[in-house]
Amino acid sequence: MNKKRIFLTIAISIFVVVAILLLKFPVGQNIKSFAENIFPQNKQIHQFPAGQPPKSAGKFQRLISKFKPTKIKPIFSYKVNGCGEGDQKQTKKQAGRKNSPSEFFNRPKTIRLEAQGNAVKYYRADYHLCCRQVEIKSDIRDNQIKIYEIWHGRGCRCQCYSSLEATVDKLKPGNYQVEVYKTGTDPILDKGEPKLLISRKINIPS
Repeated sequence: MNKKRIFLTIAISIFVVVAILLLKFPVGQNIKSFAENIFPQNKQIHQFPAGQPPKSAGKFQRLISKFKPTKIKPIFSYKVNGCGEGDQKQTKKQAGRKNSPSEFFNRPKTIRLEAQGNAVKYYRADYHLCCRQVEIKSDIRDNQIKIYEIWHGRGCRCQCYSSLEATVDKLKPGNYQVEVYKTGTDPILDKGEPKLLISRKINIPS
């Protein structure tokens, strides 16, 4: 009699468990999904599209999925000192200052192209006709750097002196071919083909 009661109790327990499972997981659900819900340790919760981690993933995994290494781009800047930076009235006024010919024409003509840290520095100082202005632009492609002095405006009948500086900063370590050109070289016709001023291979150390 005791054996029958024990057997009946076990049978009722099994029936109740099966009934609960059938209510929780409908008959149409596939076996794989059923097994994954019963045994959650079988789930591969770390496999998710980049940038869309599930809530079940830890903070560290979500942080990694959002991380994108930033690419540092070179930074170009320049400045002009002297007649080449101002308007025509200012350049004529500056050229008209009372300087002796020896004092004015003893200013040095200079051109330099060199590396300083992770930057390329360009410097040039020279005489030119008044009423001419200049802006400086760059063309940076991989390890090729081109710097352009773009002169414009027709020259007046007086002499000026200007110094130009240009910097290409935040360069990766490596070897660079750097060339500097001057355009608009004809002060009368205000046009002209680019003229190569200086060219050098420059190494940026690591």
